[in-house]
Amino acid sequence: MVFLKLIFDLFKVLNSNKNEGEIAAGFSFGVMLALIPGGNLLWITLFVIGFFTRLNLLTAFVTLGLGKLVIGFIDPFLDTAGFYILNINAFKDFFTWLYNLPVVPYTAFNNSLVMGGFAVSLLLAFPLWFLFRKAVILYRAKVRDRIKNSRFGKAVMKLPVVGKLSTLVSTYNSLRERG
Repeated sequence: MVFLKLIFDLFKVLNSNKNEGEIAAGFSFGVMLALIPGGNLLWITLFVIGFFTRLNLLTAFVTLGLGKLVIGFIDPFLDTAGFYILNINAFKDFFTWLYNLPVVPYTAFNNSLVMGGFAVSLLLAFPLWFLFRKAVILYRAKVRDRIKNSRFGKAVMKLPVVGKLSTLVSTYNSLRERG
């Protein structure tokens, strides 16, 4: 039921007048958090920073959840990339200096999987933002009305479960807005 509510809310966000850039930033940020293994200070810091930036948290959390389901398939690539970065001779003194600082070792930057995930997520952040922003714009311009006016879309909206779920979500949102 929670998964259905998240998907329903995601489509609600896509169909709303929310800024495409904020939605795309949420998707991109969710991918970033999915690529970096959790349980270290780097992931926690990025997670907290997400609450203070202009991004859509729902899209970030849905993307994070879906990303964590499939991340195991690309972990070997991330591990190899991190190992390569950590073994660049020009950076060895810098990484040693970082490791000897008081708090930095808790970021687990010296873990090849963390370093690889962080590096790849930094490389992908802006291209994914542009890609997701374009996808949201195209969805709103070409796909949204077709789905809404299709037989399938009308049939889905007539289902009792969808009607009840829609009512529950509307009630929940109105109560949440009141305070």
